[in-house]
Amino acid sequence: MLKNRPSLSNLFTPLLKKRNVSDYKLVDQNELKWKSQKLLGTDTIRPKVQMPQDQFMSLPEWWALNTVDFLNQLYLLVGVISDICTEASCPVMCAGTQQIAWTEDAYSRPTTVSAPLYMENLLAWIESQLENPVLFPPDGSFAPKFRQVIQIIYTRIFHFYAHIYFHHVQDLRRMGEESHMNTCFSHFIVFCDEYDLLDPKDTKILSPLMRQVLERNPRIQ
Repeated sequence: MLKNRPSLSNLFTPLLKKRNVSDYKLVDQNELKWKSQKLLGTDTIRPKVQMPQDQFMSLPEWWALNTVDFLNQLYLLVGVISDICTEASCPVMCAGTQQIAWTEDAYSRPTTVSAPLYMENLLAWIESQLENPVLFPPDGSFAPKFRQVIQIIYTRIFHFYAHIYFHHVQDLRRMGEESHMNTCFSHFIVFCDEYDLLDPKDTKILSPLMRQVLERNPRIQ
């Protein structure tokens, strides 16, 4: 833990708006969209995912802060597609022909669920992880296995994007939301690439799209 730096709880807790998962359609979408556009702008994303050198925080704290941002983006995107990704249209969570089961924890059996239920579970589960002081300690004393915690969270977020890109891109295009979806996805992928937080074997299904994103945002030597 670094000395002389603000409390982690003061840094990221206020950004996580307490809400009922069933109320995700009520998220202030204009506010979140404005924040992401302000963060990313039209320039390359790569410099914006790198930890600011003038901040008194550790790398795990930087990952924790960005995880809150990714959760807020998920709330926005789930709200956007909630009327088109339904129990009737998507009775099984999948990406193309690849089914994606839900697992509550390492000791639970994988369960086949609908895409809307997977997303609802995902939002609630990420919030529960962020609120767990053992996993996300307010004093910044992260456990050595914290990288594994983040990797599990990010793999599940990736599953969300995989479903959307395979099954709802045309819907988002008609709604005028495709550009924002692409911005959120690019931000997420470049961040994960910067810190090697996604296993390539888990992301093959979107590898052509990811390659395009990373070619536009190469690593800074």
